[in-house]
Amino acid sequence: MSFYIQLYSVHEESKKDFMATLEKVAKIGFDGVEFAGYFGFSKEDLSAKLKELGMICVASHLGADLFEHEFDEQMAYLKEFGAKYAVLPYYKMETEEDALAAAELFQKYALQCKEQGIVFAYHNHGFEFNKTEDGKYLMDIVLEHAPDVMMEPDLYWIQYAGADPAEFIRKWQDRVVLLHIKDIENMETKRCVDAGTGMLDFAALRDLAENSEYAIYEQEEYEISCWDSAEKSYQNMKSIF
Repeated sequence: MSFYIQLYSVHEESKKDFMATLEKVAKIGFDGVEFAGYFGFSKEDLSAKLKELGMICVASHLGADLFEHEFDEQMAYLKEFGAKYAVLPYYKMETEEDALAAAELFQKYALQCKEQGIVFAYHNHGFEFNKTEDGKYLMDIVLEHAPDVMMEPDLYWIQYAGADPAEFIRKWQDRVVLLHIKDIENMETKRCVDAGTGMLDFAALRDLAENSEYAIYEQEEYEISCWDSAEKSYQNMKSIF
């Protein structure tokens, strides 16, 4: 398993100069990227840049609005990159009824993606691990009712919600195709910290996620700068991935 970066980790830098950001990511040593927006660049230009840098695109985060209104265009980007996964990064749900509605929608997206040769996956936050009155996680309800939906578990957010990342991965092992490597300092501060410096045992979680093709680093808070954190996280995780 190689080590990749979700480009949201450096989104402020991407806004300034996206191509220079890709160059810096490659220089750190990441094997490839997961996109979170294309910043106005064509699929051909981005594909050429990735090839120039010796990186690949493993997936892209696409909001529900893009699945609804720009589906063909978004699939064309993924096909140009040779990427396998389209990931919905966020979909608010608060109740069991919300989770059932989400499952129906996600299953529709998954089947549409499958027709294009793309795998649909969902990336969680913390609210999907709220429990219903009978003690079920909303995320479990979604997956139970959407058989073609795969998962990109965000380990930080599962832990943040007070759930057990290892237990979740073990339960849904066959559906976990991507792994978001995001660390949490502890359950008191709940700060997002450099990968490998917090409480999560990534080596153990990686071993559980045996069907996951890619480990993808992401970070949302930084002590110094996003580049400092990306460099430290890469070095910390290099021995594992």
